Amino acid sequence: MTTQPTTTKTTFNYDELVEILNQFDIVLARKPKTKQITIYDNICFKFNDANIIYRNKLKLVIEKGKDKTYYTMDKHYKLPQAEIEENDKRRKQYMEQDRLNREEEFRQKLAKEDCTLTDKYINHTVAVHYLYKGYDYKVLPKCWNQGARPHLAKCIHYTQKHVEQLFADEECELLSEYQNERSWLSYKYRDNVYKVQFNQWRYMKTRPHLKA
Repeated sequence: MTTQPTTTKTTFNYDELVEILNQFDIVLARKPKTKQITIYDNICFKFNDANIIYRNKLKLVIEKGKDKTYYTMDKHYKLPQAEIEENDKRRKQYMEQDRLNREEEFRQKLAKEDCTLTDKYINHTVAVHYLYKGYDYKVLPKCWNQGARPHLAKCIHYTQKHVEQLFADEECELLSEYQNERSWLSYKYRDNVYKVQFNQWRYMKTRPHLKA
């Protein structure tokens, strides 16, 4: 006998839907487009032990529960492979276009403050690099939206590219990986290698190659 879910709700969010279907060893094959899924909405799903994807109204899926024969005997409920591939293609295209739109929106925000985005925008929680007056900085888009401006901060979190540019401005080639302001850095000037602490270079204007 099919086990019915204990809930009497007719509308679910994503987490609730996953929990209900889990009772029947059913998983969502594709996340629904809407945040609220009603009992009469179609969903794409599959059984844990099979790769075949089906589509039907949530109400019918719950009613049939673990009765796999209901779907496997009738091809009407199976998604043709061509449709699965086309849906995946459209989903990827939609996601990429959405990412590009968000990237352009963020690029415009930076441009309004004379900054240039130099990185691929992934989402608001992934840091990106940008240029300000020719120097490299890094910021989380969500932090920028909340008012963070690394290039205006009193204590700058220098990026590797930024430090490389500071040395290049004086015809020096940075050879080391920058860690922090106390880092000892190796650099090359006219085929000779020198070492200096970054804070001495940046703030004390120490230039070992000019004393050699």
